[in-house]
Amino acid sequence: MKGEKTMKTCFKRSICAFVIVCLLLPAILGGCGKEKKDNVLFADLAVMHETEFGGVYLDCTIDDFNALGFAYGDSVSIKFSNGYTLNDLPYYNGYYTQTGQPLLVAYPGYPYIKVCVNNGDDLWTLAGLTETDTAQITLAGRGTFAAIQHARDIHYEDDRALFASDAVFANFRSVKVQGIRENVLFRSASPCDNQHNRAPYVDALIKDAGVRCILNLSDNEEKLQGYIAAEDFNSPLFPFPV
Repeated sequence: MKGEKTMKTCFKRSICAFVIVCLLLPAILGGCGKEKKDNVLFADLAVMHETEFGGVYLDCTIDDFNALGFAYGDSVSIKFSNGYTLNDLPYYNGYYTQTGQPLLVAYPGYPYIKVCVNNGDDLWTLAGLTETDTAQITLAGRGTFAAIQHARDIHYEDDRALFASDAVFANFRSVKVQGIRENVLFRSASPCDNQHNRAPYVDALIKDAGVRCILNLSDNEEKLQGYIAAEDFNSPLFPFPV
C-alpha cells in the first residue's frame, strides 16, 4: 500500500509539472501569440502608437505574422481590449484601400504590422487606445481581397542593373506643373535612407542638378540620425548645408 501511495503521489506531481510546463510554453517560445479556437486563426498582440503618420503598430513583425498563417489579401477582424472593433479589414502589403478606409498593412520596411485609416484620422485616437490595451486579430476570410492585392502588389528591385539609368533607379525627375519652370523642382527617392540602395545615386543626381534645398516629407530627426549613423551611409551632401 505504501508503494502504491508513493506511485500515486509521483504521478500527481508529474501531471502537475506537465501542466505547468504546458502553461509556460507559450511564454518560453515567444512569438506573436498564435492560437486556434474552434479552428479559427487569431493572435493577441500588444499595441503601440505609431505617431509619425498616425495609426497603431501591433507587436508582431511582418514575417512572424505571416508565419502564423495570415496572407496578403486575407480579410481580418480586429477587436481591441477596450471594446473598439474593426470588421472585415483587408490585409495588404501596401496602402491599397481608398482614402479614409481602414486596413491592416505590412508595408515593406515597417518593423511591425500596422492597423490604420488610409490617409485619414489617427486610429489610436479614434479607438481611444492606451499602452495597456491589446488587439485580437481574427482571420475573417481567406483571400477575400486577393484580387486587389495581386493587382497592386508592391515589389522593390534594388539592383541598379535592372534599370535604364541612374535617374530611373533613383526615381529622380523634374516636377512639371503649371507655374514652375522645368528643372527647378525635383522629386526623388530618399537621399539618406539607403535601405533600397538608392541614396548614393540620389545624392549624386542632386549635386549634378544644382539642388540647393531638400524638403524631406518622410522622416523625422530621429530617423535621419539613424540613417547618418548607419554603416552603409554614403551621401556626402547629407545633411544638406543650410
